[in-house]
Amino acid sequence: MRGRLDRDGWTHLDAEQTAAVLGVDLDATWPPLASHWDALAPDRYLADGGRSRRRRHACFEIAGADVRRLPHRAHLQRREHNPLFGDLPRWFAPMDPALDDSPVLAALLRLGAALFTPHATCEAEVHLFRVVAEPDRPGEPTPEGIHRDGVDGVCVLLVERDGVDGGRSTITDAAGRVLARPLLAARGEVLLLDDTRVRHGTEAIVPALPGTTGHRDVLVITFRSPSGA
Repeated sequence: MRGRLDRDGWTHLDAEQTAAVLGVDLDATWPPLASHWDALAPDRYLADGGRSRRRRHACFEIAGADVRRLPHRAHLQRREHNPLFGDLPRWFAPMDPALDDSPVLAALLRLGAALFTPHATCEAEVHLFRVVAEPDRPGEPTPEGIHRDGVDGVCVLLVERDGVDGGRSTITDAAGRVLARPLLAARGEVLLLDDTRVRHGTEAIVPALPGTTGHRDVLVITFRSPSGA
């Protein structure tokens, strides 16, 4: 895993590999984790008022094995990284504190901190996303297109795909050359991205059957060295 991340700037884990790397039983831990995606709040910053994307947000500090939730704050990206919402402090609904104790989340936070920063402490932002596809409206996971997040590393965990097609990711190098187009298709699959070296985006999702509605749920965690490190 680390070898491919170092070589290529990204790597993919299937569900079996995720369980092994995290040291968790996905079957046992998944229901209490996934249930939080049914209680997300609309992303009011979108033009459609959040009809197509729902989310919650939290910030953490990781120091070795210690994971500590930080006070709730705005999500802020620079305009060069997000041309749609850059330089705008966006306040999203806070993540339910009950999710803090999820073995999956805690293990992912420790893994990303170990992979993406050499410092003793690391800050992480956790985003819960549900993107909805309707008969007349595709769902756009990354309306900003191919981008970087302006952090050290990114982890994307697929929580659920229900009744949708599409949603393939595109990973490019800094010059825009396409490196891979992986599809997160099964619960528990993970993408790990070195955000200093690669760019990423995800294509729209559409209903798998005419006249139906579906959704794609992901957990996205970004990792950065603490300010001044």
